[in-house]
Amino acid sequence: MLVFGVKEKRVLPHEIVGTAFALDKIGKIEDEIYKRLAIRVRIEELFDNDRRVLVFNVPSRPVGSTLKFEGVPLMRIGDSLRVMSDDEVFRILSENAPDFSATICEGLTFDDLDPEALTVMKERYAIKQENPAFMTLPDWQILSDLELIENSKLNYAALLLLGTRKALRKY
Repeated sequence: MLVFGVKEKRVLPHEIVGTAFALDKIGKIEDEIYKRLAIRVRIEELFDNDRRVLVFNVPSRPVGSTLKFEGVPLMRIGDSLRVMSDDEVFRILSENAPDFSATICEGLTFDDLDPEALTVMKERYAIKQENPAFMTLPDWQILSDLELIENSKLNYAALLLLGTRKALRKY
């Protein structure tokens, strides 16, 4: 939220001083913000006695996309507004990238999994969950519970976590 009409001090409670900004122009300001930034900011007008306060409700950044001002992606660093680094832009754009490890590894079978690795995983997960009964579950159930198998097909996470050396080279 961005608030107009409140004294800018980092001490609570904030003093309400009021504002005449955008008087009778709230709709126009909302439209202009949308036109320039392509995000919908809702503005509320509140009153404390005769003092007017504007509250701009700014939505979170959409997942997987940067917000730009005049074509430049910006980010807040402390009290400053800076051009977003390439690393930060890449991180944000990658948010929508599919999870490769969840992709089905065609041809990978239960025989391609290392039984010792499966036992170690079961033991460690049982300890982590404080659930010794986890060790008694069938292997296919464990793989399903841990989202390593779907519709009887193993994914790349299963290969990376549990695959034999031969399977890792093959797939």
